[in-house]
Amino acid sequence: MKTKEKETELEVIDVVDIKEKFELTNPIEVDGKEVTEIEYNLNRITGKTIRIAIQQLGRMEVGVPNIEFSPILHAFLFAFAADLDFHIVEKFNMKDYRRAVEIVSNFI
Repeated sequence: MKTKEKETELEVIDVVDIKEKFELTNPIEVDGKEVTEIEYNLNRITGKTIRIAIQQLGRMEVGVPNIEFSPILHAFLFAFAADLDFHIVEKFNMKDYRRAVEIVSNFI
């Protein structure tokens, strides 16, 4: 009997490419460049994305008790939608971080 490997990597599926722009109130540095806006596509987020994001956050010792009300999960999903490493979103100032979280929260 074959067993399935555990899926622990986020994957991008073919989706409608609807990119929106997120303007930062405070620029951040990404790969040595100053960034003032970030493109993101919420259509990249799937149920599988959420499941694997929760697993990855668990490995970082971050609990996600409820997907609708977890700002850390929403920030993680925003990073995925923007094709960024989660740690870059953690560099956002509080106002930008809250806005990014709200974008995903309103989407869910």
